[in-house]
Amino acid sequence: MKNGMTAIAFSAALAMGSVAALAAPQQGGPDVIVGGVGATSQQMMRQVAPQYGLGMTFATRSGDYLADVGVVIRDQQGREVVSTVSEGPMMLVDLPGGRYAVEATYQGRELERRVTVPESGHRQLVMHW
Repeated sequence: MKNGMTAIAFSAALAMGSVAALAAPQQGGPDVIVGGVGATSQQMMRQVAPQYGLGMTFATRSGDYLADVGVVIRDQQGREVVSTVSEGPMMLVDLPGGRYAVEATYQGRELERRVTVPESGHRQLVMHW
């Protein structure tokens, strides 16, 4: 987690019933937050997004949000740093600066994108099916 305040904010939001979930870090890998189901969760995700190197949104070409998207992120050397399923349309990943390959799969259809995460700041990636 980026900081204790983020953990407190997400714990409070979960207690109030908004949909956002903290995914477990990947065996020494980066922290991952998934959510975005409902206005409160979307607002919360947008608020903390600048603290995470990479943010992703999953949607149809017509703009409908998608969930249950398989996500694999590999570093520049091809090592898998994240492998999870996004149960919401938004995902934040605490990645350090560098180049990554993102593979996202929805209903058997895979998309692959290359992304450069800045050393400081945030990169947003939208994936459309």
